[in-house]
Formats: sequence, C-alpha cells, structure tokens
Amino acid sequence: MLPLLTERLRLRALRESDVDELFRLYSDPSVASYVGRHSHADVEQELRFDIDHQAEHGWAMWALEERAGGAFVGACGLRPLEMRGPEVELGYDLYPRFWGRGLAGEAAAATVALALGELQIERVIGVVKPAHLASRRVLEKAGLYYAEIRHAYGERLLLYEIRALKGGGQSAEA
Repeated sequence: MLPLLTERLRLRALRESDVDELFRLYSDPSVASYVGRHSHADVEQELRFDIDHQAEHGWAMWALEERAGGAFVGACGLRPLEMRGPEVELGYDLYPRFWGRGLAGEAAAATVALALGELQIERVIGVVKPAHLASRRVLEKAGLYYAEIRHAYGERLLLYEIRALKGGGQSAEA
C-alpha cells in the first residue's frame, strides 16, 4: 500500500531516522499552537508507536514528502484517537511554508480513500479546534462531515466523520 502517491505528494512509512525532522515540525510555534508542544521524548514515543502500529496493522501516521524534490512536508495518516482508540483518526501536520497550497487536503483525501477502501476501515474521524477553519476545510474536502462536539486531547473539539458504504466506497452520511 505504501508509498501512497498523489499528484504532488508521496506518503511513506515513518522511520526512526525521521525523529529530528518530526521534532522540528512539532517545535514550530505555528504547528504547536494547533497540536500542542511536543518534547523530543514525546516525538520519539509517538514515532515508535507509529512504526509499531504500521507493522502490526498496516496503517499509522506517515511521512509526507513532495514528489518533486523529496522535501519533507510533514506527516499525514491514521491513528487510534488519543493513541488508544477505538476510533480511527485522520491526522495531518504540515510545516507552515506548505500551508495554503492544498497539500493537506490532497494527502487527507488519499488517506481516507485508502482507509475506507483497501484498509477496510469502516469509519474515519477527524477532530479539530472550532476556530481552526483551514483544518475544518481540509476535513470537508476529504469527505468528512461535522458530526458532534467531542472532548478529546483535553479540550472541546469538533468531530467530523466519514463511513464506508456497505458495498465499498465511502459515504459522508452516517
């Protein structure tokens, strides 16, 4: 399944060597304002979780790179909500220099299609801060729709979802 290729992006499994790049991403003040501060130890722990989860389940957060040139854009993929589930959460975190170019939406849509298709995940959710309009648009462009308010990650967030259709494919309707 990986690498997952889109028109402009390559999504690949994370590697231990990605730890410093991920730490730089999550240390960026603009990124941290949405996802919280991450220490190097936090990043190491999450990276180990993703590597192990990918090996066991075939999905996790993935490295996001530009196809032309290979620049590290950020991370996108799937994780159990709050790292424990059972719900499967779509996540995406990009360096601010890549914001506003439609890359998060492109990566998110490809991830959702893979999740509901080949991975046979029945429901994918996304949680977002109410004021984060750009992230809400990314979720909507990926086919998710607003479902409810949810307390997660220690705050009140909007929950978006998409479900697989019974015969395959995807539906924004519950």
